[in-house]
Amino acid sequence: QSPRGLTMMQNTNAMPRAWFVNRVEVANEKAILEMIKSNGFDPRDVAYLVAPLKVQIDPVGFSAGMQDKMKLDSAGNLVPDTTGSTAISAPKGSVAITKYEPHHIAMEVEATGNNFLVISEIHYPPGWRATIDGKEAEIIQTNYLLRGLVVPAGKHKIEMNYVSGGFDTGKYASLGLNVVMFGMIIAGA
Repeated sequence: QSPRGLTMMQNTNAMPRAWFVNRVEVANEKAILEMIKSNGFDPRDVAYLVAPLKVQIDPVGFSAGMQDKMKLDSAGNLVPDTTGSTAISAPKGSVAITKYEPHHIAMEVEATGNNFLVISEIHYPPGWRATIDGKEAEIIQTNYLLRGLVVPAGKHKIEMNYVSGGFDTGKYASLGLNVVMFGMIIAGA
């Protein structure tokens, strides 16, 4: 309890902004929504996709009940809770968000094999692009509404950028028309 009489409680079931899962499974969208509605799966263990992947996914070592021994650090990353009496080994692999802006997300990750990364952001294929170490990567619809990426073994820099050709065209057209309008106002004055 704080000096002001406020009590802060940690939600141990909260998910970080990005995490690796042990496995992926394929299901139709309706089935995925039903599982989400009924809390029918552990999102730390499995990610549901609407189409199969072209590569095999390697597990990262998360086990049932492990979430009770994990916590979110100040940066929103899932780390072992060492305050208790029983130490655990954390799942392998790491994710650190290094930049988080409305149109740009950067992460530094370390994958132990072909791991699957879930990013807790809305899947929006028309505008978002991803790169792993500067090479284009496919963003995969995950758990119905989130984003996912297959990350090869090793340390990598992942960037996600929102790119909208229509928005940029409209922005520059509007800017050009404003310049012309202000020029006409000045010429008329």
